[in-house]
Amino acid sequence: MLRHSPAQEKRDSIVITACLCLVVFAIALIPLGARADVSTPDTPAGRTLRAFLDAFDSGDHDRIAAYVKEYDPDNNSDELTSFSSQTGGFTLVSIVHSTPDKLSFLVHGRGDNIDAYGSLQLVSTTPPRVKRVTIRRDSTGCESR
Repeated sequence: MLRHSPAQEKRDSIVITACLCLVVFAIALIPLGARADVSTPDTPAGRTLRAFLDAFDSGDHDRIAAYVKEYDPDNNSDELTSFSSQTGGFTLVSIVHSTPDKLSFLVHGRGDNIDAYGSLQLVSTTPPRVKRVTIRRDSTGCESR
């Protein structure tokens, strides 16, 4: 088995971080209108993310409340509606990782022009119920403004 020195492992980590930063930066340089629509995977988690984005992007409290009732009853529709109005909704930029019950993704705020990293995990797939959904501002330092 090939072993790397701690110094080599640190250099490798820096290179990986730099590459990730460049990818995020390159995505941010693409004009918002030129970004192609990204489809969600045909999995329980992917369909749940699509339902979330459809409701969230509408900005409509009743649609968001219906999403919360069906998929994420521990969430708060008033807070999601407020968050939706702050961001202006999201454009799905990419799916980073996907399994039937979990996925991670990148989104771009339509109104606030902020890139964010999100994850969605289901507690069950039949019927799909959200265990956790998080959306956090991109912390790589390479976000667009």
